[in-house]
Amino acid sequence: MQFTTRVSTGIFCFLMGLSVFSTCFAYQNPFLFRGENKPDKRLGSFSQNNTGDCFFLASLIAIAQDSDGQELIESAFQHDTHNGLWQISFPNLLDHPVEITAQEAKEYKLTDSSGYGVSSPVWGDPDIKLLEIAADKIWRKTVKASGLWDDVPMNAIFMFSNKKQLLIWNKSKATQLQIQDISKYYRIPESVIKDINVSSIAAIKNLLKTILFSDKDGISMVLIDYVNYHAVAITQMSFVNNTYSYIDTSLKIHDKQSLEGLLLGLFNGQYAINYLEIQ
Repeated sequence: MQFTTRVSTGIFCFLMGLSVFSTCFAYQNPFLFRGENKPDKRLGSFSQNNTGDCFFLASLIAIAQDSDGQELIESAFQHDTHNGLWQISFPNLLDHPVEITAQEAKEYKLTDSSGYGVSSPVWGDPDIKLLEIAADKIWRKTVKASGLWDDVPMNAIFMFSNKKQLLIWNKSKATQLQIQDISKYYRIPESVIKDINVSSIAAIKNLLKTILFSDKDGISMVLIDYVNYHAVAITQMSFVNNTYSYIDTSLKIHDKQSLEGLLLGLFNGQYAINYLEIQ
């Protein structure tokens, strides 16, 4: 799979609070290619089914946008016995290997957001399905049973990397929205996530510019919408055209959205951005 980055001619000069910045990053997302109809450790087209794990799926899209992301995802597929038995070991959870039989790959039902009901895995690429089943098994065995934070199967960024991720949000305003999901972030270990509590639209814009300037090989960003309970992967930002693009978990591309709208949503507490620089 080819990762394509187009960087427009620009002047890169940034100091906090002062910037001369003209750049546009665009990526050819590998998820838009059709995958094989059998597991091959390479990710292809898929569409979210009726399980509420958009955070998990959007995280996979975001990771795959980085030039090192595909290798990181492939590393989770530790073992294939060639008789349909897979062992999945997420890079940051190597002490929790998961075995998935051929029958489970065909018939397994995922735990729904309440932790009690069942629902169906994704349509499409079988590798996504295996990762989704493995995450669900870990959630049932080690997370839900222990009464810990609920988002483990959703936060693929955490499962694939032990690098510190950033949560960019306006904590005070998001909390005022009284969205129940907010409390889940307080149960994520502090060693995993760093809060960036934004205080102004200008500060958010400068922070995003800094990230895009330093991370040229793919932006691993998940946009979380606390009001609509949905997560998508950001695929492009242009401060020149004042736009951004994202792809949702049905692989629908939303191109050239208003960047000002994104910044305002972050400032008002409706949105958060989960970011990880993959190395």
